[in-house]
Amino acid sequence: VQLFEVLASASNMTAELAESTAQSIALGENAASDALKGSKLIGIHMWIHRIPKVDVVNETFQAQMRLALSWEGDEKEFALFKQWREDDSVGKGLYKHQADGAWDPYEDIVWSNGTVTEYKKSLSGVLRTGDRGTDGQIVEKTLWDYECYVVYELAGIYSEKYELANFPFDCQDLQITMQLARRKDRINWCPRSGLYDFPSGLNLSQSNLTPYNVHGIVVDIYDVNFDGKNAIYNFCNFRVKTQRKYGVYMSKIVFLMFITTVAAFLVFTMD
Repeated sequence: VQLFEVLASASNMTAELAESTAQSIALGENAASDALKGSKLIGIHMWIHRIPKVDVVNETFQAQMRLALSWEGDEKEFALFKQWREDDSVGKGLYKHQADGAWDPYEDIVWSNGTVTEYKKSLSGVLRTGDRGTDGQIVEKTLWDYECYVVYELAGIYSEKYELANFPFDCQDLQITMQLARRKDRINWCPRSGLYDFPSGLNLSQSNLTPYNVHGIVVDIYDVNFDGKNAIYNFCNFRVKTQRKYGVYMSKIVFLMFITTVAAFLVFTMD
């Protein structure tokens, strides 16, 4: 509402128009909320440990990452997890969630532009606000009263159409795209997880991105309608935005031009 008031004062809009627009947006948000009732929400957090290789020739790149997925649990699941954690006979295995038939959210992921080459489920459990998270820090706020989670260590190869027409002034989006296998009315992405209080990101110091300036990582969540009716699926896209360091290439070009010019003058000198 404050935003509309600022716009109204800037463009001399009437107060009635601003109020009408705000009401329309509120109605739209309520309609979207009603459409998602009964749909399971999956919180997602991705930390890219390393991008070891960018293959411009084959238009692919490699990535090693930690993927955390979470969903709503309940008091019964939390009690089972607490009992499992306190049982000394359990050993160092991973907790297996009991609700939803021991459902694993990874089974509902389709990798749209790549292939996972290494897969390891590293952590799992149930959290409440105030508990210690997977990194040993106190969780300030979970997404739900009880938040089930699974953490995976992954490596994969992903395809990307590189913008080489503007080389060496090209910009590249290194994208990792995940589609949910079930329709939007059944399951949806949430762009964060209660497991970590920092956003998804990239460890730049461990990545082989020396030829590029990295301008950050962007997370997009969007829908794709496949048949124009009800086949609407939710996508999550991680984009590492890069720009090629063109100074190195320009200096080489200038140096080559300088050598060529000097060689041309040497011809006249020899005469």
